[in-house]
Amino acid sequence: HWRSMAGAPDQEMFETIRRDGIDLLIDLSLHTSDNRLNVFARKPAPLQLSWLGYPESSGLTAMDYRISDRHLEPPAGNKLAAPQEKAWLHPDCWTCFEPADGYPEVSPLPSADGRPFTFGCFNNTCKINTAVLNAWSRILLATPGSRLCLLTKPGSHRRHLTEVLVSLGVEAHRLNFVDYQPRSASLSQGALLGRYHAIDLALDTFPYNGMSTTLDALWMGVPVVSLVDRRNLGRAGLSLLSNVGLPQFAAPSVDAYVDLAIKISQDKSTLAVLRANLRSRMQASPLLDAANFTRKLEVGFRDMWVEWFTR
Repeated sequence: HWRSMAGAPDQEMFETIRRDGIDLLIDLSLHTSDNRLNVFARKPAPLQLSWLGYPESSGLTAMDYRISDRHLEPPAGNKLAAPQEKAWLHPDCWTCFEPADGYPEVSPLPSADGRPFTFGCFNNTCKINTAVLNAWSRILLATPGSRLCLLTKPGSHRRHLTEVLVSLGVEAHRLNFVDYQPRSASLSQGALLGRYHAIDLALDTFPYNGMSTTLDALWMGVPVVSLVDRRNLGRAGLSLLSNVGLPQFAAPSVDAYVDLAIKISQDKSTLAVLRANLRSRMQASPLLDAANFTRKLEVGFRDMWVEWFTR
């Protein structure tokens, strides 16, 4: 059955979970806003795990597992996780994707008709740091006439981004900004994906990669250049790109990231072909096979429970 515990005090939530006899308690927020990690820290269920909302360690000794995958998990392991928090690796990808309602069809490559080549990033502005802006400026300066399109709120965000990029040699007229628009009765979130009709190539943020933003871009036929980091947060791009057969779009260093974006921008024929078939690639990938994803996740839940029960 379903209980809404939104806004309930920690003690009430803790007691309700205990009273209901929950065996496996799953956190979907982790360190994002309005999380309930204080409840998890008190261990109301015998088996607790984190998944989906934030692909990192909880930092809690009370968390038993986190859902990850072989791409998302750093080869050297997660240095932030307590020894008690194990990584359970989904055989394909730690996440699954369902396009938002009302999405448009994929458009032809926008620069193919003579328009300026446009890089884009629709990640949250808080993921855009000085290192990212430095890399983007190098890409723009190496591709004369190109543009950069960013999703930001009007005001100080745009002024700051413009000031930094201009200080790095990028002319202000090469920057395009689009507004956030809340979903309404007349506007679905899927319809907002039409913004990708103006983007030739997406640039990921680092060290905190995009996740749903990357999936949206790929669904709209726009490949994403990502940077692979040593932490889970910086390996989401690698995981998603690998699951659609594009691991070569995940660069191992900042220099490689810059060089890759420049190289790809100069190969419009390849970009046009990718744009035409990327959605079908996604449809045939594990990323959109919700039933298969769920079966494998259920096996994981069972294995975790058996392991805990037989300790």
